Amino acid sequence: MTHIKQGVKIQQKHTGDSRQSVCTPEFNVVGQPMPAKPPSPPTSHAAPRLVEPMKDREVREGEPVQFQCRIVGVPDPVVQWFYNNQIIKPSKYFQLTADSASGHYGLSIAGVFPEDDGAYKCVARNPVGEVACIAQLRVIRKYRLCQ
Repeated sequence: MTHIKQGVKIQQKHTGDSRQSVCTPEFNVVGQPMPAKPPSPPTSHAAPRLVEPMKDREVREGEPVQFQCRIVGVPDPVVQWFYNNQIIKPSKYFQLTADSASGHYGLSIAGVFPEDDGAYKCVARNPVGEVACIAQLRVIRKYRLCQ
């Protein structure tokens, strides 16, 4: 059962030499505070959305490579990169780029080695959701002749 508490709010207004009283009815569910001001309108939110996915790459050993994708969301998503499901931390070898205004995110590898062969994943998250895209890197090994 819901209990309603009813009251009257009286405000006095002064206009020149006269006074006016304005009565406004107020209702409240017992035990619930009256809001001090009307709630602000809801903010527009959108889960991250993949606009341009990454492409698989095939690169010769020792050459640089870049993965790029475009992801949009409101608020701007936080982006993380993974190699074979292990997080990639920025370094002189791995460089991460982000332009949240345009939604372009990138991963650059200075020079690939055979052990860099595998799956690269970009994950974008915000409070509303997440999206991921995956691309494969195939490293073409240099073959050396033994003498």
